[in-house]
Amino acid sequence: MAFMVRQEEPKDFHEVEDVIEEAFRGMEMSDHKEQAVVGKLRVSDAYVPELALVAEGEDGKIVGHALLSEVLIRSGDQALRSLSLAPVSVLPEFQKQGVGSALIEEGLKRARELDYGSVIVLGNP
Repeated sequence: MAFMVRQEEPKDFHEVEDVIEEAFRGMEMSDHKEQAVVGKLRVSDAYVPELALVAEGEDGKIVGHALLSEVLIRSGDQALRSLSLAPVSVLPEFQKQGVGSALIEEGLKRARELDYGSVIVLGNP
C-alpha cells in the first residue's frame, strides 16, 4: 500500500477523529474516548503541530494518525521536557502494513529535529 506521512492540518481534524474512533473500536482496553483526548491536546500547551502526523493514501484518504505531545517529567525540583506518544491509530483494513511504524519513525525523526531528547509511550502493552 502506498501512502505518505505528513503533518496534520486543521482540515483533517474530523477525518482524523473518525480514523481514531475506528482504530480503537474493537479494543477491549480502550475507553473509546481517544479522539476526545486528541481534541483536548490540540487546544493545550502540550500540542506540537509538527508532531501531529497523518498517513495519507494515494486517493487522499487518511488511513492513520499519530500524535506526540509535550510533557514534563518531574523529579523533586528538576523537570525534563519530553514527549508522549499516544495515540497511534490506523484504520483496521490498513493495519500490519507499516503505516503505524512509518508514523512513529517520522514522528521520532521530527522530534529529534526539534531537539526533544526522549519520548515516553502511553497505551495498551
